[in-house]
Amino acid sequence: MKKTSSNLLNYIAVLAICCFAGAGNYMNAAMNTFQQAFPSIDQSTIMMVSTLPCIIAVPVMLLCGRLVGRKVSYRAISILGTVLIVTGGLLPVFVNGSWYFVLACRALLGIGAGCYGVRNSFIIRSVPPKEVIRLTGYSTVALTIGGTASGPIVGALAAKGWNLAFLYNAVPILILVLVLIGMKEPERLPEIPASERKASGGTGKLSWKIYFYAATQLLIIGTLYPMTVSGVSIFFDAYDLGSPAVAGTVMSLFPLLGIIGNLFLHRIMRLLGRFTIPAMTFLVIIGAALCLFSRTMVSVCLSYSLAGFGYHIIIGVLQVYNGMEAPPEKLAVGSTMILACKSIGIFLSSYFISACAGLFSLPGRISVENAFLGCLIVYALLTVFTLVVNVTPKVNRAAAETGSDH
Repeated sequence: MKKTSSNLLNYIAVLAICCFAGAGNYMNAAMNTFQQAFPSIDQSTIMMVSTLPCIIAVPVMLLCGRLVGRKVSYRAISILGTVLIVTGGLLPVFVNGSWYFVLACRALLGIGAGCYGVRNSFIIRSVPPKEVIRLTGYSTVALTIGGTASGPIVGALAAKGWNLAFLYNAVPILILVLVLIGMKEPERLPEIPASERKASGGTGKLSWKIYFYAATQLLIIGTLYPMTVSGVSIFFDAYDLGSPAVAGTVMSLFPLLGIIGNLFLHRIMRLLGRFTIPAMTFLVIIGAALCLFSRTMVSVCLSYSLAGFGYHIIIGVLQVYNGMEAPPEKLAVGSTMILACKSIGIFLSSYFISACAGLFSLPGRISVENAFLGCLIVYALLTVFTLVVNVTPKVNRAAAETGSDH
């Protein structure tokens, strides 16, 4: 009983980290309030409150992926990340005379968010093999819930005062308590001499598949982001589909269906096997096509539901595949590389919109819809590639995971 309770606390601690892992994006709902509070500051500089932490987090994730489990413990990095998020996140509440000071605090928060990039490799190292897929799905659910909950809470706090929006960053104090009480350090990996590794057939290097998983993560978020986040209000306003509140409600379908899908990630992967990724990319294609070619409320709701389900399943699958494919000593490197590519993809999404506007010219359409078409094309190419090329991990390792419920 004691061991079961200890394991449960361990799982709760890492899922709590996942819940706040998107820390850099949680101020989006207060963006207009920030602009009103600092009218002399350029809008692009105001928006750095969200973009700066994401970019800062990328190199930190990659560095932590190389150090964790050998040079530094998972527990120490998680504690450091939480302290930095709380410190950088809450300082603007109390010291709020300069927007540039706010951005400096956001950079500090970005370093903390980068430390949280070790979360998926911690799951793979800490849970029994038969539970890896299930817990990876739950981690995606926790991340999605955290991002969804932040909007209304941050918006309500911002309504009381622009600086009060940053009070939301007090939530990781609870995470710190859970990490201190419940997180157990996985056993350190033994050092394997190069001669022994070579003799056993392992190279200790990342295969091309890991790099493909990282590139896929960048592509699927970078091309889908304009349709699901940055272009929603513009799209709804242009076609008189509803108020900003209605747009926000429709947007909630995107993470909601993702949450439901990842609760059953292990079953979906077992059912679809090597066709899991192409099946999910095809759902996103249908969703993008509905949004592009049919502009009724019903079609848009269905569009966001299908796209949300497909996208969120893929991001869970990519982490599971990394756990199966990467050498044990490189699990954290592959996992953090995939997560870093997600941040890079979000950052590059605005350039994707500009590129699509230059490449396509849809008659009678608003400019952001060119990005919808670009998204459809990218996902179609990804579908064809994953149907032709088997990107799943080695059969023996994959079978050990996906057959866990038998």
